[in-house]
Amino acid sequence: MPDKPETAIQFQAIARTAVMASIENKHVQYIAMADLRAQGLLAMSSVLMPLALAKINTPECQFGVAVFGVGAVITIIAAVQCLAPKKPKHLDKHEHQNLLHFSGISKFTENEYLSTIAEAMNDTRRLSEEVARDLYHISNDILKPKFRWLRIAYSSFVIGICLGSGLVAHGYLN
Repeated sequence: MPDKPETAIQFQAIARTAVMASIENKHVQYIAMADLRAQGLLAMSSVLMPLALAKINTPECQFGVAVFGVGAVITIIAAVQCLAPKKPKHLDKHEHQNLLHFSGISKFTENEYLSTIAEAMNDTRRLSEEVARDLYHISNDILKPKFRWLRIAYSSFVIGICLGSGLVAHGYLN
């Protein structure tokens, strides 16, 4: 029969790892949600821009369409940046490679990786550290810049639509 204190410690480590894996899954869902929203903004801007540009020769609309066009271009650029794959921060050869992320895995040969991951899987404390490291990477290197670009895309879209529409309305009223 296994020693009870050792079993309790192992169970706690496994429970911590499960909690961290759940948090990591939530972060991956945030990535998917941000990508979906960026795709929506990209599609709307790409469709509305040619429609607005069709009115660029109308004197009442020129300035409003130009403002909307600039906002749409900024939205498209920011949405594409949000969707673009994020590169992990550069690690020196001496720094720890993330065993759970493709950028870290690709630094190993197959045999080196299999050996290293087997060691981590047999050490619950180290496994928890690997999950925490991956969670940090997802949060800091992927989600943070992704949401920054998404915020810029939303802001430029709303400002472009509002200002452009207001200026077109002003042009028609004068």
